[in-house]
Amino acid sequence: MASRTEKYRQLTVRFPIKVWADLVRTARAEQGISMNDVVVTAVAAELDRQRRASLLSQIATERTRIEERWGVAEDSVPYIRALRDGHRDGGDRPE
Repeated sequence: MASRTEKYRQLTVRFPIKVWADLVRTARAEQGISMNDVVVTAVAAELDRQRRASLLSQIATERTRIEERWGVAEDSVPYIRALRDGHRDGGDRPE
């Protein structure tokens, strides 16, 4: 939620009647939360969701690029287990 010291810009939003009614009920049910706070929180959550989706797409693209260039790395689990079992150099990697 935006802080009270932030500057605001006014915006007119048209809601479908059912959505508006749900918004009014939500704002009334939550003591101390204005409709403005509800809308700002919802928009911020949607922007966050879009940023995460974009990052996941970038990660998938980078993963594909790395796989095409270097191939798939071998499974490191057996090596990690050998280290846990006290083989400081990883020991012979179990097959």
